Amino acid sequence: SAKTCERCGVVFRAFRPVPQMAVAAAAAAPVPLTAPAYPATPPTSSHPATSLQADKWYRYRFSFSGTGEEFFRIWIVNIFLTVITLGIYNAWAKVRTRRYFYANTRVAKHAFDYLADPKAILVGNLIVGGALIAYNTLGQLRPLIGLGMLAVGALVFPWLVWKSLRFKARYSSYRGVRFVFHGGLAESYVCFLLLPLLSAVTLGLAFPYTAYRQKRYFFGHMAFGLTRNSFDALWQRFFSAYLKAFLIVLGPVVLIAILAAAMFTQAIGGNTGAAALTIIAFYLGYFLLLASSNVAQTYAFVQLTNYSWEHSKLGQVRFQSTLAFWPMVGIRLSNLALIAFTGGLAIPWAMVRNARYVLENLAVVTKGDLSEFSAATKQDEDALGEVAADVFDFEVAF
Repeated sequence: SAKTCERCGVVFRAFRPVPQMAVAAAAAAPVPLTAPAYPATPPTSSHPATSLQADKWYRYRFSFSGTGEEFFRIWIVNIFLTVITLGIYNAWAKVRTRRYFYANTRVAKHAFDYLADPKAILVGNLIVGGALIAYNTLGQLRPLIGLGMLAVGALVFPWLVWKSLRFKARYSSYRGVRFVFHGGLAESYVCFLLLPLLSAVTLGLAFPYTAYRQKRYFFGHMAFGLTRNSFDALWQRFFSAYLKAFLIVLGPVVLIAILAAAMFTQAIGGNTGAAALTIIAFYLGYFLLLASSNVAQTYAFVQLTNYSWEHSKLGQVRFQSTLAFWPMVGIRLSNLALIAFTGGLAIPWAMVRNARYVLENLAVVTKGDLSEFSAATKQDEDALGEVAADVFDFEVAF
């Protein structure tokens, strides 16, 4: 109904009150939620939340709590025991080092575990060490035999890489779930023998594609329990990154060539100080080339590490890597300077600084609670049984 004020003409409408039952029913009705499309920035969380909405993205950043002082004590003892045992303790040193870095690496308040038995690594070390001793001995006595053993070593290398990746995955775990590497031996020979030979034949032109295939071999065949990882990066991005890295080195190379030509011209003209200037220019050019090479390597590492993680997906889990070029350059160059000025004693601090920066710029992004995803990836014991005989832990960097 409506009433009109006789003095001002304003119309007043009267509404019937809404029943309380209707109000309660409206409040209980579900409100549709729209999930933000990835890669929209999700809220950051360093711990597993208890009541997360399953249609929203949540980021869990990695953290690293190790210190240079702590690791120095482990590192110096490892060096001492390895020397006095003629290298036998190296297997235990490797396990202690890896366990330290794993135990200090956390995501969602849970640390990683490294479960390898040093005795298994020792067997592999003895086999590889025996082969190297035989190569050095026979290579000096019979050069042709040495060349033959070198060729055999090249043929065995992809097998070692394959065994190492399976070994490391099997003995790495998070929240009681182990990692598994499903890569095949044939693909390892393609990535670590045929394509490197192609890179050599093409004078490095095929190197970016080789790096791409090796990265795809690692990321594309890794699994967390029963959940397989996928890798959808493009090889063209690797060419772009390595081309820019080459241009970073090219400038100093051209400058060094100009300085060398100038010094040579001065020497021909009879300049008595040309010899001293040539020595100075040589050392200046050497350090300039060394620094530019490190900068170029850092640029490629930062670009391709970020890109590779961003294009990896482990089930519902995605990754974000936010490494920055100039901070990484500062860490690497200062680490080199510290190691040089301390005669190598600063190596533990350098390793910790590098690990902390890389890990603390890595995050996993998932819908809902990360602990629920970990619990859902049940371990397949039969799949692990096939790699139980692995004894090689060969150092491979990706």
